[in-house]
Amino acid sequence: MREGRKNGYEQKRSRQENAARYQETEYDPQRAKRSQKARKKKRLKAKRARNKEFARVTYVFVGLFLVLVAWIYRIFSGEKESGYHTQSI
Repeated sequence: MREGRKNGYEQKRSRQENAARYQETEYDPQRAKRSQKARKKKRLKAKRARNKEFARVTYVFVGLFLVLVAWIYRIFSGEKESGYHTQSI
């Protein structure tokens, strides 16, 4: 029943071995720098994706605004006899 579990001494020894293994590994500044660059690149990529989405939504609303302005200008401009509503005598 307790085969999978470690008793107190085994747990302590396991922690000590893990700590010793961690201390044995050298600190590699190149590796740390690469991982830092990778994290920064990933963060910028996510930010760029959000910016693209924001830009698309902005372009859609600017386009709708320009269409609305053109439509209102056409309605309120002085050209009453343009288009389909011309009277022929």
